[in-house]
Amino acid sequence: MENLDKYRKSNNRRKKRRKRTKIKKNRLVAVLVLVILFFFAGFVSRYLLIGSTLKTEANWVTALASQDTQEYDNTMISVINRENNLLEYVVIINQQQAESDFQEPKDLNLLFVPGETYLDTPGNDIETYMESYHDGVGKLLQTTKEYFGISIHNFIQVDQRTFEHLNHQLELEQQIELEELGYKFLDSGLERDEFQTKFNDTMESLVSFYLQVRNELGLFNRPAIRSYVGDKVETNLTWEELTEYIELYNNAFENEAFNLYTIPGERDQVNDHEYLVLDNDDLGIMVEQYFSGEVGSIPQEDITVEILNGCGIDGAATDLKSELEDQGFQVVRIGNADHFEYQSSQVIARTDLIEAAKEVALEISGADLLHDQQDDPEAQVTVIIGENYVQNNSEEKENNFE
Repeated sequence: MENLDKYRKSNNRRKKRRKRTKIKKNRLVAVLVLVILFFFAGFVSRYLLIGSTLKTEANWVTALASQDTQEYDNTMISVINRENNLLEYVVIINQQQAESDFQEPKDLNLLFVPGETYLDTPGNDIETYMESYHDGVGKLLQTTKEYFGISIHNFIQVDQRTFEHLNHQLELEQQIELEELGYKFLDSGLERDEFQTKFNDTMESLVSFYLQVRNELGLFNRPAIRSYVGDKVETNLTWEELTEYIELYNNAFENEAFNLYTIPGERDQVNDHEYLVLDNDDLGIMVEQYFSGEVGSIPQEDITVEILNGCGIDGAATDLKSELEDQGFQVVRIGNADHFEYQSSQVIARTDLIEAAKEVALEISGADLLHDQQDDPEAQVTVIIGENYVQNNSEEKENNFE
């Protein structure tokens, strides 16, 4: 049996074992994206100013990926604190093109990345995502491609204080509470469930803010606001193109057609500073599955799975069977592994269709992806449940309850 090293990023040199974090989903981030785009496009379809431009002619535009032959595009929204020269966080949005005009649009996939993400590449010119921002937008785009494996086709950068200014100008009753999410994500002593609570509170305040601003029909007829927003935004898109994005995201928001993933990794101390240290194994799987053109290569209903209990906890295999079947997988067998001392769960590809195992691995927190091909397997994928699966599931249930 051999590890799928080709799915590891070549710059992954840290050998320290660390607990993997579950790929989390939260549709409330849709509001964040929608608010950003809503303000910047500014009801353009109704109030577009003749002769006004938004699209930049900066040199970094040449670093964007070409969209001529792509079946998907990735839009990157960079939220910064210009006053303190900080990259707060990034949201990367993946849009897959429907295969035909008769198909329903695919869900939008969003990836949340805090600025204080450690790139885990000793000896290179930069160590953190924040440093790439300090070197300019071009370097930030290059880093996203080289370290995360994500090509960016469209870019929007905004100062987070834009929201505070608009809130003050409009004199709204609801005060926006846009936390510094990148730092709250890594705040010393702040557990993931506490961060999730703060994140949700922020999103709820944005919901209320958005609903109030939406009623301000003449908002972008105000010269002061038009001028302010134009000065705070840097993008390769025109006003007209942003209008199209507003319609896209608004429809997805109303239909709850969003999936949010936080970049996989674990908080750790590096040089006496706390960062989010990437789990490059999980990141490679996530990027290939949700932020490239290979999404949905094997339908889940066509994937057969056997589940083996390797942790010795009664009911673990039955519970996982129910979860996978809810996602559409065919579970053809459950049983016990050769022993009950597996610390980490394993997802093993039994055929040359490794993509099938990757689909299953995305549903199991902390699982190692392996390849051990058999001549006539009972299932395409074997899952051996380790102790970390039970631990991670217990933590998730506690967080959801709170």
